[in-house]
Amino acid sequence: MPMQIIRNLIRFFILYLFIFSVDCLAQSSFNPVVKQPATRRQMPVSNVNEVIQDSEGYMWYATLEGGLCRDDGYHIDVFRCDMNHPALLTDNLIFSLCEAPNGEIWFSTSKSVYALDKHDYSIRPLNDMFRNTRALHISLLPNGNMLLESDSVAYEVTSRHKIVKKKNVVYRGRFRIIHPDTEGKKWVCYDNRRLCYTESDTSRVIYQYNIKAKNILVDRTRNLLFAITADGLQVFNIDRGILSDCIYQYSENPELGVFGLYLDHQYNLWMTGYHPSFTVFTAFAGPAAKKLDIKSPDYSDVYVDRIQLLPDGRLKIYKDIHYVSLYDLNNDTEELVSNTTLAPKVRWDSNKKLAQLVESNVDIDKQLVKDAALDDKGHLWIVFDQYVRELCIRTGHFRDISVSSCGMGMYNFHCVAAVENGVCVGGAGGACLFTTNERLNGAVEVPVCVSSYTVTTDDGTSTKGFLYSEEKQPSLELAANSSNVTLSFTTFNHMNATEVNFAVKINGWTDEWVNLKTGDNTFRIINLPKGNYEVQVRATDEYGIWGNPCSVLMIHRLPAWWETWWAYTLYIVLCIGLITGAFLLYRFVQQKREELYRSVITDDKHASAPYNAFREKAVGIVKKHIADDNYTVDMLAEALFMSRVNLYRKMLAECGQTPSDFIKTIRMEHAYHLLTTTDLSINIIAGKCGYTSGSYFAKCFKARYNILPTAVRKRN
Repeated sequence: MPMQIIRNLIRFFILYLFIFSVDCLAQSSFNPVVKQPATRRQMPVSNVNEVIQDSEGYMWYATLEGGLCRDDGYHIDVFRCDMNHPALLTDNLIFSLCEAPNGEIWFSTSKSVYALDKHDYSIRPLNDMFRNTRALHISLLPNGNMLLESDSVAYEVTSRHKIVKKKNVVYRGRFRIIHPDTEGKKWVCYDNRRLCYTESDTSRVIYQYNIKAKNILVDRTRNLLFAITADGLQVFNIDRGILSDCIYQYSENPELGVFGLYLDHQYNLWMTGYHPSFTVFTAFAGPAAKKLDIKSPDYSDVYVDRIQLLPDGRLKIYKDIHYVSLYDLNNDTEELVSNTTLAPKVRWDSNKKLAQLVESNVDIDKQLVKDAALDDKGHLWIVFDQYVRELCIRTGHFRDISVSSCGMGMYNFHCVAAVENGVCVGGAGGACLFTTNERLNGAVEVPVCVSSYTVTTDDGTSTKGFLYSEEKQPSLELAANSSNVTLSFTTFNHMNATEVNFAVKINGWTDEWVNLKTGDNTFRIINLPKGNYEVQVRATDEYGIWGNPCSVLMIHRLPAWWETWWAYTLYIVLCIGLITGAFLLYRFVQQKREELYRSVITDDKHASAPYNAFREKAVGIVKKHIADDNYTVDMLAEALFMSRVNLYRKMLAECGQTPSDFIKTIRMEHAYHLLTTTDLSINIIAGKCGYTSGSYFAKCFKARYNILPTAVRKRN
């Protein structure tokens, strides 16, 4: 009996030591960096139940009384029931949401379940069976169907909204099923604060952990489990069975204020709940950095003075001036070498050695360079006090890793040494590994799509719409009265959207790239003519590296009725008709004039009988002197035994002409007669009619008959 007690005590002591060592190891593994998206202030409410990222890259938020929100990194669009859209939803309390295999966004309210079709962004009830049904959780099953959990009933629904299975489930406590891990286990979090996992083919509980978690999330790539507990956010290593201490303390009680966890496509961890809407941890975004587990001889804070890479692949680390150790990167083990060897007093010469590695066109901050190293990928790592710059010498692209953003618990940087696929950086707080960023080598694939568009008509009315980017070629058709459109772009870089640059080119309208301001994602097209246009966009990543251009949209602007083919046909017909009408009118006027010319040489049939004797007498007198170029009105008055004044009045009253015009008329009539009846030259005819100048005669003849004497001669 005493021996059994001793054995139990020994086992208990060993188990205690194991738990203590594991707990210390777990505590040093994570140091998250907290960030907030730039669109956080656009949220309609501060409470978020769930968050997902769809296949396109948009973030979707299920809010408490705020409706359904879509976030493109620059703007949040809200779908809710309000005065403008009273029939859109039954209420604005969104419990859960999930993306179906066909791209639809399924979400549940307190009264129904809906599906949002991203082809036209229409929202309709999922199925009549779910009216007045509250789906607490919506998830995607491995067979492509959707699982809707509502209280004690579970529904399996196809992507066509058909219910294929309904099962009443009774649990000891309500649970939340998380996606299977890498071993196919299902992790279950019960209301009684037990964390368990079950086999994939049965619901039998295999093992359970005493973790008081409200919500959990499994990272299948690294086999980690994130849990929200009463203490805050904790990380559970599934492979080792290690639970870390609280790595982030929520401002409020997590038991009351935290709802969900989510890993986006970039492995950023989103925690949703009350005040604030969500918190994002970017330290979990892949193997970009790793803290070395090195210790100080007096168990105080470690200060790394210099790092050397040995031929066998181990790191020789000089710590705290007088302490040297060897670190094996493969096994993450440290071996004491000496406690007397001093670190070499070697510092990087920023004015000489650095200039040998950096091209002249690369700008280096005018700060003290503490150290530098060239890795195996040709990247130069320059160590400053508060940040490390990774520089691709070939392209000039760089990124800066600050002390506060690396998430490794460092206080400053001091030295660097190149290792395989990166560098090891040391300083106050220890040492950490940074992986070479291959994206700095040149152009990268930066996904770009049109997040939304706003069409403005000629009368000033604006309409906003959305496009489904997963279509082969998104297109937009503009009406004839809608020549102004505003396009909003996104790269789905939600954490660094303000650092992204866009450039736009409209093929078919302009051949030049238009660069937008940093952080600006809108492009305005004004007075777009009718026709077909291709919108091409290129963007940068958060490091300023330009991606390849890509076609994001086809725009077809319809023509107005006056721009259609039949309108142009009508224009041609009208022009031909006008030309033909003008020609016919000209011919008609010419014919009338010719008839008038011929009637001049005939007797004046319209003159009254009492006046014929006076006119004939005057005509006879003028004809006797028709060849006299000096014959005047006074001579005519004298021949008629009248004064000049009486002759003027008599001529106007009886002939409708002045005496001078009367003489010219008689001469022109005689000239016209000679032109049509004789072969005399025009100059001779001009002399016979009292004109000494042939050109003056032609001018007077043209003024009288609107035709030249030569034209009359040719016609006859």
